[in-house]
Amino acid sequence: MKLTVQNGSGNIISLIDKRNKKEYVAEGKSLALLQILKESSYGSDAWRIGQILKTINLDRENAVEIIEKGPAKATIRTKQKYNNSEIVMDISLCDNIPAVFFKLDVNWLETGNDKNGTDLLKVLFPLNATHSSVKYEIPFGSIERVNKSEILSLSNSPNNNSSLETKGSGVDVPAQKWVDIFSKDNDIGLCIVNNGKYGFDKVDNVIGMSLIRDTYKPDPIPEVGQHSIEFCVYPHDNDWDDSLSAKYGYEFNEEVDTVYFKPHEGILKDNFEFLSVKPSNIIITGIKKSEEGDDNTFIFRAYEINGVKVKVEIKFNLSIEKIKEVDLLERDLNEVKFVNDTAQINFSPYEIKTLKVKFA
Repeated sequence: MKLTVQNGSGNIISLIDKRNKKEYVAEGKSLALLQILKESSYGSDAWRIGQILKTINLDRENAVEIIEKGPAKATIRTKQKYNNSEIVMDISLCDNIPAVFFKLDVNWLETGNDKNGTDLLKVLFPLNATHSSVKYEIPFGSIERVNKSEILSLSNSPNNNSSLETKGSGVDVPAQKWVDIFSKDNDIGLCIVNNGKYGFDKVDNVIGMSLIRDTYKPDPIPEVGQHSIEFCVYPHDNDWDDSLSAKYGYEFNEEVDTVYFKPHEGILKDNFEFLSVKPSNIIITGIKKSEEGDDNTFIFRAYEINGVKVKVEIKFNLSIEKIKEVDLLERDLNEVKFVNDTAQINFSPYEIKTLKVKFA
């Protein structure tokens, strides 16, 4: 990746994937731009986003410095203020990882009130495309929502009683670990992965992710204090599917833990793969002991992510005695045939299956 950060503003004005030579940031736009949306005041503001009076881009007089420049990782840090709040953003590239990593440390001291309304902090991701669509991760699948910014614009929301036509963000919709904005016409896309934010909107070819809101009713200071927010962006072309988004979403949220032990004799090889699944659009989401209480019987839950029918091969690297498909309460449904500790199972689009495996 080749990343260009503008000195003085901290804006990411260019992101080029060296593999395909494509520019992912639209001309005149900035990737991961922080923006404040000023909401009008009204009652019970914690439950709904109000009329947007204006937007403020946090892109001026920001300190920019390189804090890390090594063979494995390089990091640029930007520092900025909004009123009494301080925002530090670290932007990192890592060797052999086709993504841009972001870490926000925010000391948020803003408080909403009836006089000044509410501030909503967002981060924006513009795609260098003429037309685009977005997929949002939902539990055990994804959904593509139609872009209707003329309907969903906050300035046209039911809470807006004025004729103000602020072209701000659209109404937030929910997503989990990832959203993917892509353009089939331009053969380009951005997969945005995060570890704790769930509100997203799309206006034109820009995705916005909501970060902090200083609501004041019923809690007068719900967000005041330190916030640590992490997310990353994977640029891609049309050779991409939801299984990659899911893979990177899980990797970002489920970090590998390192455990140290004293040297001892064991039964496993230095490298050991407990199980393997083909194709990649089958995601194993859970492994647990069976409720039967048998130490050799385990439950495996999996689902299909790309929305297609598929024949799946699940290979266990331990000897299998029996495999059964069960329901969510672990009640038996049917036997699953296996050969050489490998089972072949048919999945329907977005289907969830639960297997009960007894090891020999």
